[in-house]
Parts: sequence; structure tokens; C-alpha cells
Amino acid sequence: MAFARKIPTAKEDRCANRYTPCCLLNNVNSWESLYEREISNHAHDPNDEGTVWFDDSNAEGRIVSFLEELAEAGGACLSSSSSSSSSSSSSSLNANHDPTSTGDRSDVEDKLEKDKTSATFLDLGTGNGSMLFVLREAGWAGEMLGVDYSPTSIALARKVQESRILAALEEKEEEEEEEGEVGAGEEELGKGEGGGGGGKESVAQSWEHNKVRFETWDILTSSPSSALRTTIGRAAEWDVVLDKGTFDAISLSDAMDPFGRRVVEGYKGRVLPLVRQGGRFVITSCNWTEKELKGWFVDADGDGDEDTQIEGEEEGECVFRYEARVEYPSFSFGGIKGQTISSVCFRKELKKGAEQ
Repeated sequence: MAFARKIPTAKEDRCANRYTPCCLLNNVNSWESLYEREISNHAHDPNDEGTVWFDDSNAEGRIVSFLEELAEAGGACLSSSSSSSSSSSSSSLNANHDPTSTGDRSDVEDKLEKDKTSATFLDLGTGNGSMLFVLREAGWAGEMLGVDYSPTSIALARKVQESRILAALEEKEEEEEEEGEVGAGEEELGKGEGGGGGGKESVAQSWEHNKVRFETWDILTSSPSSALRTTIGRAAEWDVVLDKGTFDAISLSDAMDPFGRRVVEGYKGRVLPLVRQGGRFVITSCNWTEKELKGWFVDADGDGDEDTQIEGEEEGECVFRYEARVEYPSFSFGGIKGQTISSVCFRKELKKGAEQ
């Protein structure tokens, strides 16, 4: 069945030069081949966990630092459980607020701890799961789900997680053996009492409790509801949704959706329902500037744009609004200052006039 091309929108016209077919980045078979190779490499060397996208810019480390700073900024609760009824105005890291000032510090630390304990994360196009593992290592303990349309990506992420668990158990076992050798000479003082395998069991229980979940799921074709969390018997959106290169890959495709649009045109409409009201969408791109990302995800007046609405769905009351950006080293060329990649944070809020 042939679909009629709609008249290009201003956004399509402005970005038409970016729509170029890329056989590697928009072909699932190419991704499958990549991840099969990385699974093989990982099997030979567990320290080889595969490609970490934007690693040369330390994107993952900077995003983690950004989220911690955002949680510390006044009124910027990341977790729904740690946020009270906040106003619809977004907080920014650039606001004139000093979270380290005397009197604020204990409140800031308490809120950050609540966020790190309960904030939930969804990683779109998770690859080998690296972004979520880095968050776990930084102490973010809430529910996490990594999704990818490549089944082999999910297989790799799960294998990497199992290898990390095994390495942690082996490390704990070695520590206990060393402590046992020291404790053997101190038994008469009672210092070696109770030094059995409890530590190793504790590590195993901790990993089991904090395991990251990985599932095959296609942001472009799968039902958004199937990627939502389930809490107390009901579906719930995520506090933070992450995209580190997925939008780049999709935007390089000239594939059309069933409604005659390029698939990238429906991306925002697919992501928006996954984020809770007041939650964040943090996107990292090497193909789009901060200004261009704002053009994709925020209208000039701050409201949603109807050309990203999924056909058959009612127009929602929430939109993305720009909140802040992640800072990277910048460079200047021809009098223009820029960064090699952009990471931008959008906050999901009620449309103007929809506030209750």
C-alpha cells in the first residue's frame, strides 16, 4: 500500500539535510551483527563489555554528575516519591540557588538521598546497559529498565550484568579469605568470631535486589504501555527517561511510518507518555545541537506540537519544556563556539492553560 507524502512541516524543511539513509545505524541486522561480535568478545574477556557510546566525551560520567546536581538544585526533585506538590515552573541548574549554603545542606542531602533511593530510570536503546550500570555504581538504587529493539543487545546487557555480579562475588570472597587469615591470629581476642560467608551472601542479595531489568522493546512500533513500570498493581511512568544516541540513529533514517511521516517525526510522541508529569527526559546527541534538540522536543511557545502526536491518540495535556543542559568542553571555529556532543534535559509539564 502506498502512502501519500504530506507537505513538509517547517521542522522537516529545516532539518531535511539530516535525513540520510545509514545502513549501519538504522538496520537491525547490522546492530545484531555488532552485538553478536561484542558477546563473543565478552565471552573471551569479561572486562570487554562492548562499545560505550560517547565515551570519549565521558558522557555517562557527566550525565550522572548532572543528575546529582539537578537533584540538589532547589525544587528539582527527580523522584515522584520525594517530590511534593511542586509548581509547574521548572528549576534549573543555572538558577541563583546555592544548595551548599548553611541551613540548606541537610535538606539537600536528605532530598538527594531520597532521589537516589527511589528515582526510576528507563534507558531507550540501552545497548550493553552501560549507562544504567554507571548509575547503579554511583548509588542510584531505584528501579531501572533498559530497552532495545535488538534482542542481541539485550542478551549482551544481561551477560555483562551477570559477569559483574560474578566479579563482585569473587572480589568479596578474596576479601573474606584475606580477613580470615588475619583473623586466625586474633581468635583468642574474639575478633575473628562470626566472620563466615555472610559478606558474600550480602553481596549476592544486594545485587539481586538492585538488578537492572533488560527487555526487547521497539520505541517506534511497540505499545508505550508495555514499557511502563508496574507499581501496586497499576502502570506508572518513569522519573527519568534516557536517550544516548538512539534519537541520532532514528533521525538518520528516511523510513516512513504508516501515517506518511518520517519515523523520527513521531519520536517525541512516543517518548512523552513514558515520562511521569514532572519527570525528566535526558537526551544525548552528536548529530543535533542543543538548539536543534529544543526544536525537536519543545515548541517556541513551550507547548506541544501536533505533528508529533501519534495518530489515533487523544492530544495530551503535557509537553516537554527545556530545563538545563549538561556541560562539556567547548571549542571555537570560525567565530562559533560549540561542543562535540549535546546532552539536554527536558521536563514534562502541563500545557499552558491546563494547570489545575
